[in-house]
Amino acid sequence: MTDSRRKSKRRRVTEGKRAEASSRSTPAERALRKLAEIHINYYPYILVLMTTITFLMILSIPSVNMETDIVKLLPSNIESVKLELAVRDVFGTADKVFILVSLDENCAATSTPKEITSPAIIRFLIDASEKLSHEPNVRSVVSIALPFTSMGYVPADEGMIKSIIEKAGLDSLISKDRRSTVMLIDMDVGSSEESIKRNTDRIRQIMESVERPACLKYTITGMPPMRRKLFELMLHDMAYTLGLAIIIIFVLLVFLRRSLKDAVLIFIPLTMGVAWTAGIFGWMGWKLTMATVGVGAMVVGLGVEYGVFMVERYREEVERGSTPPDAIRNALPSVGSSITGSGMTTIAGFLALLSTAFPMLESLGIALALGIGCMLFITIFFMPSLLLMESTIVRFRRGRE
Repeated sequence: MTDSRRKSKRRRVTEGKRAEASSRSTPAERALRKLAEIHINYYPYILVLMTTITFLMILSIPSVNMETDIVKLLPSNIESVKLELAVRDVFGTADKVFILVSLDENCAATSTPKEITSPAIIRFLIDASEKLSHEPNVRSVVSIALPFTSMGYVPADEGMIKSIIEKAGLDSLISKDRRSTVMLIDMDVGSSEESIKRNTDRIRQIMESVERPACLKYTITGMPPMRRKLFELMLHDMAYTLGLAIIIIFVLLVFLRRSLKDAVLIFIPLTMGVAWTAGIFGWMGWKLTMATVGVGAMVVGLGVEYGVFMVERYREEVERGSTPPDAIRNALPSVGSSITGSGMTTIAGFLALLSTAFPMLESLGIALALGIGCMLFITIFFMPSLLLMESTIVRFRRGRE
């Protein structure tokens, strides 16, 4: 029997087995077989398309915002929360900013004030209060300098200053050791993180522009600065946890698979899935919360198994002697149906969080379901083409050798 006849017979046997398996397969497996043929015939175009989509997703990542307003993360059906939101809609989001002005105990300068009621400090407070009051978002500024602003001058006698402050009922703004005082600023800082940052930075600029007496320091606090700090911590933790998860999982993949190439092949769809999840958040205008800053690490940990199963099944077929296209034909229907079922049940479980009364948990459910959905989609619609491209590159290199 000639080689051509042997090949023809082997092809007929293979096609017969494939037809028999197709007749026993489920609708999902038949659909995945058709998808496998699309990967085999058009994998370069699929890679270009998926890479372009990933690039577009990456472009929208900088527009992802974070929600640090605790009130908006509470159940909206609670009467007190409803009232708070209604008041904000009518009167704006007024917030208190506190500026703690105190004497530096570690200051080595000579002839420094001993108490916060020094005439030089009062004049500093007057200048700072006037500049702050001229800001459009500032509604009022209260400090121990308030009566002296009305008087138009500051007495040189510190005892008289103390008496005026007590008569004005502002002595409660002075600490017991009389070395610090607080300025109360009532202002509308806005609801977005950008406006909070802009307004808190503006307060700091104003305080820096006022000449301070020696050994006098200040600290800005209150809910707006705390929200800004929370925003910075959330960004840091999101990047740190995601980076740590990627490093640990990648090292484990290299160790367990004993192949750097397989680890890279598994990780490319993983990073794309994270980029797609963040990109969709950016395009949709959804906000991350304190509950969702760790979603990147969770999605990577949950979604890595999809790529591991796909690569493992593909390598098994290749080791049995199948060509890369045949390996995809056999691997995608079997593994694809399994990981699809696993992924859909996982997504359904996370979507159950939408029934909770807490918006924070709702956002967590949406983020996890979206992340797993992106990982699953990319594994099925991108990874087979990536494996075929890898085999093409290997054949090209061997041909050159």
